Amino acid sequence: MVQISDLRIFIVDSCFDIRIDNITAPMRRSFEMLLRLLLTGLFIFALVPITSGQVKQPIRLFPVEQRGKYGYVDDHGQVAIEPRFEDAWGFSEGLAPVQINNKWGYIDGTGTTVISPRFFEAMPFKDGLALVGAFFETGPKNSVVGNYGYISKSGDFAIRPQFDVAFEFSDGLAQVLLNEKHSYVNKKGSVVLTWANSFSEKFSDGRALIKTDGNMPDTRIGYIDKSGKTIIEPKYKWGEDFSDGLACVSTSDRSGFIDTAGNIAIEFVFSSCSSFSEGMAAVLKDGGWGYINRSGSMIIPTRFAEVKEFHEGLAAVRVDSQWGYIDTMGRMKIYPQFSDVGSFSNGVATVNLNNKFGTTEVDYWPKWGYLNKQGILIWRSSNK
Repeated sequence: MVQISDLRIFIVDSCFDIRIDNITAPMRRSFEMLLRLLLTGLFIFALVPITSGQVKQPIRLFPVEQRGKYGYVDDHGQVAIEPRFEDAWGFSEGLAPVQINNKWGYIDGTGTTVISPRFFEAMPFKDGLALVGAFFETGPKNSVVGNYGYISKSGDFAIRPQFDVAFEFSDGLAQVLLNEKHSYVNKKGSVVLTWANSFSEKFSDGRALIKTDGNMPDTRIGYIDKSGKTIIEPKYKWGEDFSDGLACVSTSDRSGFIDTAGNIAIEFVFSSCSSFSEGMAAVLKDGGWGYINRSGSMIIPTRFAEVKEFHEGLAAVRVDSQWGYIDTMGRMKIYPQFSDVGSFSNGVATVNLNNKFGTTEVDYWPKWGYLNKQGILIWRSSNK
């Protein structure tokens, strides 16, 4: 593992193209690590004890892999927790899931185990609860090893394991599969809604997206409220979750934004669009991507080949085949030169250090690093 704390470079961003069908185990392992870093947010604050009378100061810790073991580095790229775990996720609310002896538990920011490894799966904490998979006490049943529930930071179950499938909480509710029924539960574990009419997604802004026929070409998109009432009839060809009170939806050939009542908030004049983030949404028009504000005014002209949402004041944009970052004024802050990176979170982003996707195990996936907003590569993976 190489640590770099003073190398300044131009940074790049991209959407990861998931192609893992015909690669070797080491390549797949590298890919899974990189994807996990992106999906879990990877850069989370971990609180560490300090002297009495002082306010606890957060330390940003990032999971890394070294010779098949996982540990954590700080925001200077220095090892903070030695690699000794079989697997690891990012920190959230002061704790991180880690795998020890094929079971998952949680550590704090010092690397101390605070919730003993006893789960077959564990997710980061969110609003004081974490989704975990608990083993059946009597052993596997029909090849199923256990079911899902939610624990508090004490490690005790806040919602007992009883679900065949479960997801993290969003907008106060979590999707679960209970007794072969698609339901939503609150943080007390009570079923507040059972939905059997069509496919549904998580709640946001009090609305959940529904699909009449899953991901089939003829499916139509609508939205329900938390009582299960259809607020917006399924009539759109495509749609996204609500964010900042608006949702991007599409008809057969145009895209625009609606409010939570289903009223048109921004006219359908775009070829495509995405959710609002930090007051702006990406839109595709005249063959290029740009950004609008909540009133629909074009803030950043449509001049990019591809874009991502804004996070922490920066958004990833693709120019030709390379990605970079712009600020909210549209100024290029980190010049495009890499084939792949992730969005910023807590001041850091992951970046693919290969110039392009290759075809060999050496360069297909794997050199990646952590970068800060100043364009400093604080850590890079080893090239095995």
